Amino acid sequence: MRILLLFSFFIIIDSLFAQDGLTLLSRLELNFEDSIAGQSRITDVWGYEHPVSGKDYALVGNEGVAIVDAGNPFNPIVIAHVPKVSFFDIKTWKNYIYTVNGSSNGNGHVIDISDINNPIVVGTFPSAHNIFIKSDGLMYASNGKIYDLNSDPTFPQLIIDDEQLKGHDAFFKGDKLYVFGANTRPTRIFDFSAPLSFQLITEIQDPQIQYHHSGWVTEDDKYLYICDEFAREQVADITVWDISNINDPEIIKEFVDPSAIAHNLFVKNNYAYVSYYTAGLRIFDLENPQEPILTAQFDTGPDEGENFGGAFGVYPYTNSGIIFVSDRTTGLAIFSFDSEENKTNKQQIEWIAYPNPNGGIFEIIANNVHNKETYVIGMNPLGQQVYQSKPIITGGLLYAPVSIKDLGVGTYIFYVVNEQDRIAKKVFITEN
Repeated sequence: MRILLLFSFFIIIDSLFAQDGLTLLSRLELNFEDSIAGQSRITDVWGYEHPVSGKDYALVGNEGVAIVDAGNPFNPIVIAHVPKVSFFDIKTWKNYIYTVNGSSNGNGHVIDISDINNPIVVGTFPSAHNIFIKSDGLMYASNGKIYDLNSDPTFPQLIIDDEQLKGHDAFFKGDKLYVFGANTRPTRIFDFSAPLSFQLITEIQDPQIQYHHSGWVTEDDKYLYICDEFAREQVADITVWDISNINDPEIIKEFVDPSAIAHNLFVKNNYAYVSYYTAGLRIFDLENPQEPILTAQFDTGPDEGENFGGAFGVYPYTNSGIIFVSDRTTGLAIFSFDSEENKTNKQQIEWIAYPNPNGGIFEIIANNVHNKETYVIGMNPLGQQVYQSKPIITGGLLYAPVSIKDLGVGTYIFYVVNEQDRIAKKVFITEN
């Protein structure tokens, strides 16, 4: 059964995003000397979490790969730019970045970010339109190839080359591979529990989908959202499929916006985050996955109409809860999203200190902070309170610069505390 939701006469004013819990924290223009004058060269964005510090970095395609330190999301800094590498699509595995150029011609690249301030190009592999990397080191390429990264991450080992795996984009979730087939192939779901003998489980065919571009599934794997990049006017940008009976997928909902096109969609918890080209970032509440609700939106650039300008990529999977959006005209935008302003189910505060260990000067960044009366408190090794501040809280994100360099080396206990929460972590001061 099809149910159509039409976004008609949709007007967004600047104050709407704040009311809905979506807050723009910062923008960062990305202009490099080798960029092509008059042409937009910004493409996708992905994220990288430092394995020691937990700090978040944005990786943005822009005449190479720009590496952006987002440890302070109010003041992101480009710490490195890797030129002369493919940059259409970007993914990470362990301490490596993998990139492709958007076609099956030329090379993709492998970049070692063990020292993230000094990235090094260490390898190549045949390019593709898009790639996706499973946590166990299997890398899908949209030209139907599967690589194993485990034996040598700098030289991906081809283990599968199969026509039926070809598509436009794909992702792994659990033991399943979801492949979106572009304009000549359907969306296909494969069983990859045994990769070398993978099996096709089901196909999703729909004559109204012009281009099976990309999508994602809900956390429980029961509903699939498919983006149609060629949708125009009254054709659905996003279709919702019930795949609880995976052998008999059923379409249950459609979303149409005659003024913009959906590009990439990712699901995190009960929300879908969509880079919606000229409409910018849109967030849908999936509490009822059969009835997604547009709950927040921010137009990231000046582009208008059903074209490929505006928000190209979105990355919601950061450690701190911030959201990265790459806009083809305006660069990188960083947001926080406070779901408490949309519903009452409150999540526990999560926070990191960076750097840690440190010399007594560091930053505390916390997510899911909904109480404005929240404080940062520090205790010394003797259990004495030596620090207290009332930090900045914007859109559920807390930021607190801390300086205790005069208090000496040792292990300090810091708390982010309010009436509901008291979350403690150790902070190690190693030198004055």
